[in-house]
Amino acid sequence: MSTCGLGRTLCIGLSIFVALASAGFGVAYGISEWKLYRKHDAPLVPLRATAPPNLVEGERMARIVGCWDGCHGRRGQGGHEEVRGIIRYTAPTLSQVVPNYTDEELARLIRYGLKRDGTSAIGMISYTFWALGDQDLAGLQIRIRP
Repeated sequence: MSTCGLGRTLCIGLSIFVALASAGFGVAYGISEWKLYRKHDAPLVPLRATAPPNLVEGERMARIVGCWDGCHGRRGQGGHEEVRGIIRYTAPTLSQVVPNYTDEELARLIRYGLKRDGTSAIGMISYTFWALGDQDLAGLQIRIRP
């Protein structure tokens, strides 16, 4: 007599399906975790600005790249972007995060979207401003530092 009450063949088929589905879920979960937490290598390069940073230009750059009036809220106090029912990204408060970064680490974060530990800053749209020059980054950094 079959233990699942449906017939031996159906029980075996259902067991195989459940095992394969569980294995598939495990593989998908493992790959997603690896992608989220893998480390990337990007250079820490000192900024070589040709002039002292300009606060007015720095504020303009902060607005252009989204530090202010964008992902990080009105003046860098944190914010979120959302596609209702699909995804929600929360950008941190800059005054809590930026002091932990050196100028070189902050430049790498902005250009490549890599945090201090080399993992990705998920949701950071670095591909739109990775090519900012050193002068622009110096002005931006002086403006967003508390």
